[in-house]
Amino acid sequence: MVYLLLRDRVSRSQFLLRTGSALGTLLFGGALGAATAPRAQAGTAGMYVPEGTRHLVTSDKPEEISWGFLPNRDAEPVLTVESGDVVTMEQISHEGILDDQGDPREFFPSQGVAEEEILDDQIMVYDEVEHKGEGPHVITGPVAVEGAEPGDWLEVRCLEIEPRVDYGVNSTRHGKGSLPDEYPTDDKDYYGNLIRFDTERNVGLFPAGEGIEVPLNPFMGIFGVAPDTSEMVNSIPPENYGGNLDVAPLMAANSTVFYPVQVEGALFYTGDGHAAQGNGEVSLTAIETSLTPTFQVILHKEEDLEEEAIPVMNNPWGETEKAYIVTGIDENLDEAMKEAVRETISFLTQTQNLSPDDAYSLASIGIDFEVSQVVDINSGIHARIHKHLFADTRE
Repeated sequence: MVYLLLRDRVSRSQFLLRTGSALGTLLFGGALGAATAPRAQAGTAGMYVPEGTRHLVTSDKPEEISWGFLPNRDAEPVLTVESGDVVTMEQISHEGILDDQGDPREFFPSQGVAEEEILDDQIMVYDEVEHKGEGPHVITGPVAVEGAEPGDWLEVRCLEIEPRVDYGVNSTRHGKGSLPDEYPTDDKDYYGNLIRFDTERNVGLFPAGEGIEVPLNPFMGIFGVAPDTSEMVNSIPPENYGGNLDVAPLMAANSTVFYPVQVEGALFYTGDGHAAQGNGEVSLTAIETSLTPTFQVILHKEEDLEEEAIPVMNNPWGETEKAYIVTGIDENLDEAMKEAVRETISFLTQTQNLSPDDAYSLASIGIDFEVSQVVDINSGIHARIHKHLFADTRE
């Protein structure tokens, strides 16, 4: 995985010079020609990916931000891109601006963060963006992909993630989390920890106890495409369009995820940056922080899926360096597990020429099923289908 922790925050103008201008370079290596991006790692199908134009979506404009809800089919795109383009999207954490935390100019200094360390964008959201959805998340986008239609699949390669600050917040709230009636203790409605990052050693410094450190493994908790509805879409529950999946191995640097397009233009978005999360996310949140991810988006047309060997699944699926990952989503954790097993069988029958019975057998002896999260209305199970099982991907 590639994650660059910078000692100093980078201004937008510096970032564009370094990553998107005629003489810029990609931080993860490789020269960048005039306003185009080099071919990224090969995806599952190993198809050629053309060079694409680079774009930046900032988080300092209220019209490019939504708070508490996801884009639906009626959302106006903030940008339209072509297949193969590279999009950098600034993201703002919701932690530090919610009702039970109050004004970020007071909350963060009370936690030891100087006011000048607070993102201007986060203060802007608190002051100027209406929190009108049911969820807590601040969402950037959506971005439309030219030519995307229902039935197509959108491949999203996470090329890089940059931190915007060197701290994050973990919080627990009464009535939420995996033990909603037990925590926080002492009848508190809210309990939180601010975690500072040691960027030299890539760890988060847990403020309680002595010498407890959490390895940083940043990823985007929310990424997805717009669902085909005109109703307001709660940002909390994940669904088959993606959204708040909170699958730690996915949407991290050097990972790829495939999403089923449901509306014209796909209308993809991101939010809910995490510096680290344990599988389960049991207390309610991860280390919530503000990040700047960079994605390459590749459109796969419905009529080309078979030729390109793109498995057609019910839910988003993806791959990392060492595994393919499929997802099960349901309000009931047992049902989410069943769905993850069915998705695994579907993936194996489509990609490995196995019968359903043999796929079920292999799933039991060689594939790990893990709890993604149990705190987002719909629970998640993800399966790690290890690449070392297969001759064509075995090192």
